[in-house]
Amino acid sequence: FRLLQNKGTKSHFKALQRLDRVLDEGILKANDPDVNAILADYSMFLKSRNAKVVQLSLGCLCNLSILVGESISAFLPTILPLAIERLGDVKQPVRSGAEMAILSFMDALDSSQDILESFIRPLANHKSPLVRG
Repeated sequence: FRLLQNKGTKSHFKALQRLDRVLDEGILKANDPDVNAILADYSMFLKSRNAKVVQLSLGCLCNLSILVGESISAFLPTILPLAIERLGDVKQPVRSGAEMAILSFMDALDSSQDILESFIRPLANHKSPLVRG
């Protein structure tokens, strides 16, 4: 998987569509080295200005967190703050995707709630009143 070789919104969207298809078909396995490479560089998709790219990336992130389970904790310091930030996005589908991604993290980290709680505390200081409330 060379998700990051191409730059630009169209290439990111196509790469995410391919990743989504691979995840749905069950081709990618949890112990595949590509999974770690994908997650290590995943933050660029969540930082995109394009709502469709962000929405699709959050959906793929849900599937990836289910696939890797508790191993997602290694990537939470970079991914979770970006997902939390997207809770205040202008677009409702992006906010819903961020909510689903955070819930999938919680499911994946069932026995490690301390890790997740430490990252969710910043929600109280989020710039959007919708997220704080």
